[in-house]
Amino acid sequence: MIEKYPVEVPGIGSPRSLYTTLLEFNEDGEAVYFYGMVPGDDGEPEDFNDFIEVPNPFEKGDIVRIVGTERYGIIATSPKWWKSDMFKNEDPYRKDWGWGFYDAQIRVEFLCEDGTFSHDHVTPLRLERYQPEEGWDKRSAMDKLLLQASHICRGEGSLEMLSLSAMAYRRSKE
Repeated sequence: MIEKYPVEVPGIGSPRSLYTTLLEFNEDGEAVYFYGMVPGDDGEPEDFNDFIEVPNPFEKGDIVRIVGTERYGIIATSPKWWKSDMFKNEDPYRKDWGWGFYDAQIRVEFLCEDGTFSHDHVTPLRLERYQPEEGWDKRSAMDKLLLQASHICRGEGSLEMLSLSAMAYRRSKE
C-alpha cells in the first residue's frame, strides 16, 4: 500500500479562498496528485490539474479493494493497455489537449450488494490487492464470488461457477 499525505495550500491572491490547490505526496515525498482552482484569464476560478504517470502494479483479474473501504473489485485493465495509454500522454497534441490526473485510471469491476458487478475508473494509487482466505471451505461467499470473477477475467473460469457463486453470495446477504 502506498501511503498518501494530503496537503491543502491556499492559492495565490485569493481573497475568498476560492483558489486552492490540493497536493498529495507518497511516503518518499513525491507528488502523486495535483488539483486546484486557479484564476482564469477573466479572474473567475477554473479547474487546474496535471497529469502524473502513476505506478500500476496490477494485472487483469487481480482482486482489489479501495484502500480503507469494504469496496471490492476485479481489475479489468491489462498492463499492455495501461502502458499504451500512458504512452499516448507523450503525444504533444494530447499534452496540449489537457491530460489531467484522472486520465491515469484503470477500470475496476466492483462487486455490488446483489452479486452483480459494476465498473468504475480508479487511480491505482487508491487500490490495494486483496487476498481471499486459503482453502475453499474457509472462504466467505463474497471471496468465492470474487475468485470466480477473477478467473473469468483471466479467461480461466466458467460462467456456471460464476453464476452459482453469485447465487450463494445473494443468499448470504439475506
